[in-house]
Amino acid sequence: MKTLALLLLLPAGLALAQTPPPKASTKDELRACLSEQDTLQETGKALERRRTEQDAASKQLQGEVRAHMASSPLPNAPDEAFTAFRAKTKDLEARKEALDTGADQYDKDVVAFNQQLAARNKRCSTMTVTKADRDAVMKERAAAGKK
Repeated sequence: MKTLALLLLLPAGLALAQTPPPKASTKDELRACLSEQDTLQETGKALERRRTEQDAASKQLQGEVRAHMASSPLPNAPDEAFTAFRAKTKDLEARKEALDTGADQYDKDVVAFNQQLAARNKRCSTMTVTKADRDAVMKERAAAGKK
């Protein structure tokens, strides 16, 4: 009975042992993945700069709004004071809307970036490259001033 079980498992074991090695990717495929990686790294840095700028602009606007609210005219102030206050309020509100629109676009850009990154990772992370091809492509990149 044990022999029968071994004979039944033997063909499955042979099938696993005979699995061919994964197909090696070409130098062009490796170059494409590395080029896309370079582009995505630059895009990521640009997104980080945009976030920093957006945060700074938002903090500045918050400070201006606080100062503006503190300068609210008293009830017995002349009409010109109220007119100027309302005009400044509208200006601050318009700037806030512009910042909100920029933040919404930033969020969309981050989602698109993450999708591009996931697609690149799916396509390139399991790539098999021969050592000779990898070395040749990396030598080319080094000559071009890239890592």
